Amino acid sequence: MILIAKTLTLLFWLLIITNWVMPLSEPTHTYLHWLGVVLLGAHALEALLYRPLIKQVEGNPLAHYSQVLVFGGAHFLQLKATQQHQQEQQKQQKQKNTPRT
Repeated sequence: MILIAKTLTLLFWLLIITNWVMPLSEPTHTYLHWLGVVLLGAHALEALLYRPLIKQVEGNPLAHYSQVLVFGGAHFLQLKATQQHQQEQQKQQKQKNTPRT
């Protein structure tokens, strides 16, 4: 599911970038241009909103911010899954380290 969402988002970005390099006919060119601007703005807002989660998850925060700018909510889903996995591992580690009575 996440891979499909990321692939579709990447294809959309490629369409927008192609439109900026080789403009399509009007009004398609204008629509795609403004959709790209709006999408970038929405993803920048998401990066700000997901900041607490990005700080909690292991890995390079700059890489996570970059991926949120490109993939938006699709990367957020991946971050949530990673966070849950890390929490489960921490719980298992605590259970192994606690002495049994």
